[in-house]
Amino acid sequence: MTKRFMPKTWALTAVTATAAAMALVGTVGATGAAAADAARVSSVTPAHSAAASAGAVLVKEVKTAQGTVDIYRHSAAEVQPFSASGCAGGSFEVCININGSGTFVYYIENKTHFPSAGTVNMQINGPSGVIAQTGNFYESGGWYSFVVNFDYNVARGYYCATSFTYTSRQGACETVS
Repeated sequence: MTKRFMPKTWALTAVTATAAAMALVGTVGATGAAAADAARVSSVTPAHSAAASAGAVLVKEVKTAQGTVDIYRHSAAEVQPFSASGCAGGSFEVCININGSGTFVYYIENKTHFPSAGTVNMQINGPSGVIAQTGNFYESGGWYSFVVNFDYNVARGYYCATSFTYTSRQGACETVS
């Protein structure tokens, strides 16, 4: 090769090396980001919130930073009052079920009875605010629930299951200590 063509070859080699380095950095960065996302997701909610009881119908899946929240509609026959939880309200009733011991919580469930059809939103709140919410969805009246899995120690304090309609709000709270 003559010296006239060497700078072009050097430039092509430099561009190729730069592109390879950028691809490597992008792969390492994406792998690190994926690992961080996986750690965050597995620390709050696995791929899906919980298996439904027999007869329950999946009405909505909500993708959140914590994973997927599944919302189920239950038949009246399968709904039993929670023995280790609190309920509030009358015909618009909200119940919270915290499964665990001390500050170790396996899961928290919001189970709500909506007396009539409409657009609603369900939440689970903790000492630092909203942990998970369903977003607005249309329900046809009856019992609906969703569960957030934890499987770790949570902060001490009040945890609430709260549900909203366009005209009402109802919540039930329990203390984790």
